[in-house]
Parts: sequence; C-alpha cells; structure tokens
Amino acid sequence: MKFRQLLATLAVVMCGPAVATAHVLAVEHKTVGDKLAVVASFNNDLPADDAAVEVRTPDGALVAEGKTDPNGKWVGPLPPPGRYTLTVRAFGDHNRTVELEVRPDSTAPPVTPTGGRFLKTALVAGVLAAWVILLVWLRRRRDARASGGGAPDAKPPAPDA
Repeated sequence: MKFRQLLATLAVVMCGPAVATAHVLAVEHKTVGDKLAVVASFNNDLPADDAAVEVRTPDGALVAEGKTDPNGKWVGPLPPPGRYTLTVRAFGDHNRTVELEVRPDSTAPPVTPTGGRFLKTALVAGVLAAWVILLVWLRRRRDARASGGGAPDAKPPAPDA
C-alpha cells in the first residue's frame, strides 16, 4: 500500500506544475494604411482586453498610447519611420515588449507573431500524437495477447534437443 501512496504523491508532484502554468501574453502588430494595429492575447487564445499599449522611441519618449478593446485589439497612429518599442501591459504582471520597425517604403510589413498561439498549437498537437501512438501500441499488444500469441514481437520457443 505504501508503494501506491508514493506513486500517487509522485504523480501529483510531477503533474502539479503543468496544471499551474501562467498565461503567456502574445503581441502581434502590423501597419494598416497610416495606422498601427496591435492584437494582444494570452496563450489560451483569450484576448487581453483593457491592456495598456505604449509605443516609445529608443530613448523612451512616448509616441502613442491607448487601451485594447474587448477583443484585445488597439489601433493607433503609425509613427514616422524608425525603430520603436511596443509595450503591452495586461492585468496582473503580464507584460510584453517587442521591437517595432517602421520602414519608409513599406505600408504593410508582415504581422510579427511572438509565438504564443503557434507554440500552444504545436504543443497540443504533439501531446495528442503521443497519446494516439501510445493507445495504438497498447491495443495491438492487448489484441496479440488475447489471441494467444504473447507479445507481438515474441519469437517462437526454441525446440528441445
């Protein structure tokens, strides 16, 4: 019985941190005409609504600021060409700062993902694939034993001499 208690304790300790992971704030930005569009969301695809958005020059001067809407979106004026920092501060201690470059010849640079959604999707797909592989292997093993063949890769016994 003590072995089962130890095993249960180990399972709780090992699985506990995975359940209590914090939200990761993802920030995407792009230019739309003469506007800067920002989308902020958490790694569970919930929008970061009412988050503070700031655009600053490298020396810290404030260029634009605002709050995201209920969908985690903010649209503000496009700053002049140059390098900037884009900071989004959501509730609690969820902050994200990304580099922003506005080019003089480009009206719509590509969206710059910060990895939140892609990482979550890849992780979920990997875990699901591992479970499917495990379940297929266990079913084949069970079916082989039920048919009397033992393990599927078992060799026939050697004849006695």
